[in-house]
Amino acid sequence: MGEEYLRIRIGEEPAYVSRGCLDRLREADAAIFDCDGVLIDTRDSYQRCIVETVRYFISGLTDAGPPSDEALRETTHLLKKSGGFNNDWDVAYAILLFLFNKTPKKFQDEFVSVTRSRRLREGTLRDRFDYVRNSLISKFSGFTKGLDELKIELKQFALRADDSGIDSVEREFMSSDAKETFLATKRFLNYPSDVRESLLATVFDEMFYGPDLFEEIHGRKRQFYDGAGFVEVERDRTLVTNELLEELAQVIGGWNFGIVSGRDRLSASFSLGKILDRFREEAVIFLMDDNYQDKQMEEERMKLRKPNPHPLIKASKGLEPFKYSLYVGDSAEDMIMVRRANETDPRFISVGVYSLSDFKSELVSHFLEMNTDVIVYSINELPSLLKEIEVKKL
Repeated sequence: MGEEYLRIRIGEEPAYVSRGCLDRLREADAAIFDCDGVLIDTRDSYQRCIVETVRYFISGLTDAGPPSDEALRETTHLLKKSGGFNNDWDVAYAILLFLFNKTPKKFQDEFVSVTRSRRLREGTLRDRFDYVRNSLISKFSGFTKGLDELKIELKQFALRADDSGIDSVEREFMSSDAKETFLATKRFLNYPSDVRESLLATVFDEMFYGPDLFEEIHGRKRQFYDGAGFVEVERDRTLVTNELLEELAQVIGGWNFGIVSGRDRLSASFSLGKILDRFREEAVIFLMDDNYQDKQMEEERMKLRKPNPHPLIKASKGLEPFKYSLYVGDSAEDMIMVRRANETDPRFISVGVYSLSDFKSELVSHFLEMNTDVIVYSINELPSLLKEIEVKKL
């Protein structure tokens, strides 16, 4: 860490502040937040949904189970650390690509053959899933590697990903002997695509939202999952309060708050309730809200996901006039987005929070390596930290 950062004790956990951003911090008069992991505790919603989606597909087509929840959570952490996996559909997709490549050759050959059938493009998504499942004869009970070795290889695979996201893992499979199994998995999941076309996106969203909210958001009945949505637990796991926002508003001189999040507005409102009203409407962007009518437009929307800086710059216009704005996130792609936004408009200050990470010390180290301006345990400590910097003239 050296002399580049101040280490300040706020509460029970340390905060780190880049000496180079102290003057800008004192003039900060706006703040934009990520939602998941910052305003809402998503450990038992989105993170659990990744694990259960992977389990659904592996167990649905085979007699085997995936690696442990711990291994899948570590893989999720490492993929997100690359800066290219803000979307949790992408995380589940990458893990499934790896796991289907580790199935026995006989199974892979059948899987490739079945997914080339015209039947895969007919009927409902449920029909397509059942067709593949019922057509596979080889129901293996184990992967080609033991679970301990598989866990190690899964970790190495995640470490090779970069901030181009699924492009980086797809390139790896396309240039290897695993190409045909990769293409079969891609055909089967029909990903990347949305809930209208993709098995992966549909199963994930049915699990996350539950039947009623899924139908309200997507306008279609559930086909795969009829249990309670994982989003239900978020109502008791909000991290932001009116009191916290009032305190922060006093420090920065006003209610100048925005949101840039990869989720949709309806689920955020479901979890945050009336607190969402405390953010400026014109500075709130939920990247899953756009309802495009054709695939070309959908693909354009996918390109504007984090770490693309466009959403942050667009949200900040709703906070004008401001001198400097914090952007508070919990992942590598959040910090990369701020860095790229500053190339166009150098008024953003990156703030990384780490309270919900299963790998806290590693995440803090990574934030430091990325030259994050401020690293704080959670948003609860942010007002006190800003006061400390102002009062003590650090």
